[in-house]
Amino acid sequence: MRSSKKLKLLLTTVNGTAALHAALHLADIKAGDLVLTQALTFVATCNALHHMGAQPVFIDIEPNAFALWSKPTRN
Repeated sequence: MRSSKKLKLLLTTVNGTAALHAALHLADIKAGDLVLTQALTFVATCNALHHMGAQPVFIDIEPNAFALWSKPTRN
């Protein structure tokens, strides 16, 4: 697969949770880190954060776009 796509590196995972876990490793997320995530998310997001020892911080989403709220957060 890697050679057919001419990619330097390729990582396949068994599921989305494993892919999120790998992405958190690549982002250098450590135990005790606070990670912003949207409140409207699947449980796998929080499971991957928990497995890393990180803590999710839920923030609002923009009502029309379902994306992270672009206005500054408080606290």
